[in-house]
Amino acid sequence: MPATGLGKVSLELSLPGVRWLLYKYIYAYFWQDKARYCLISQDNSVFYINVQMKKYIELETVGTVLKEEFIEPHNLTIEQVANAISVPAWKLFAVIEGGEPMAADLDLLLTKYFGMSEGFFVRWQESYNARIAKRQLVELVDYH
Repeated sequence: MPATGLGKVSLELSLPGVRWLLYKYIYAYFWQDKARYCLISQDNSVFYINVQMKKYIELETVGTVLKEEFIEPHNLTIEQVANAISVPAWKLFAVIEGGEPMAADLDLLLTKYFGMSEGFFVRWQESYNARIAKRQLVELVDYH
């Protein structure tokens, strides 16, 4: 369901071809990457503004989270963690550099090592994959 909002505001806004007006209500409708604003002035004139939002917040990969939130704060190296969990260092490097997704077996070893709930890194990977897929679909499908 789209998010909507209605609020009483005092706002000055300049629209092309329109003098400065004082608006008493702004109604906003958001859906996917689109926003529509309905502006109602003091004399009850109505203006609509459609906005296409294309900027996305950069998503953190599971490798970035592993490196910046777990390995670096503990003053560890990737090689030290790899040795501690008995996996080749290249396997961790591949995940951290984004070349490989997080595998379930690596997740189990890492979560046990860092004292976390099993599946943390796999869930992060799945969430990342789903968000990337959604962004790609939104670009292909025109939502109204």
